[in-house]
Amino acid sequence: MFLDEIDSLTLSAQSKLLRVVQEGEFDRVGGRQTMHADVRIVAASNRRIEDAVAAGEFRSDLYYRLNVVPILIPPLRERSEDVPLLIQHITTQLCEETGGELLSFSDRAMNAMASYSWPGHVRELENLIQKQIDLIQIGQPIDKTIVLSPFYAKSLLIHMLKAWGLPPKRYFPRKAKSG
Repeated sequence: MFLDEIDSLTLSAQSKLLRVVQEGEFDRVGGRQTMHADVRIVAASNRRIEDAVAAGEFRSDLYYRLNVVPILIPPLRERSEDVPLLIQHITTQLCEETGGELLSFSDRAMNAMASYSWPGHVRELENLIQKQIDLIQIGQPIDKTIVLSPFYAKSLLIHMLKAWGLPPKRYFPRKAKSG
């Protein structure tokens, strides 16, 4: 069983989970008999559980029960060499799910994504690729002008205007410098 964001469980839920881990049993809501569970648990968190234990936000006994084989995965910003492989995997998976053709990314976009810090980690990368699948015509390489722009909405509108053959400068004129 995979439990994501384990650190967000309330202390009450943590004690119930501890019972499942220790005793292998639980009571269903509205149930009259105790149920038995024989499961392996993989738990994930985006913060250090040790800090939550020290702050009294996470039960230490549950932490020690779950922390049998810790797997520490560095953030995506520290694994830039993984970004192209993740892009390929996520793109393939999302295109298979939607029945669409496989997208391609320009070298410029790939370089931009590899050098980006990804504060939202792989989820942010997945969301960005999903947006591209939803917004870009199949077969057109995705370029840096849309990907990773700090003004994403404006860049998206400019891209759409260009795709429709409309001049973006007409809709987004440059402001005169003051001074």
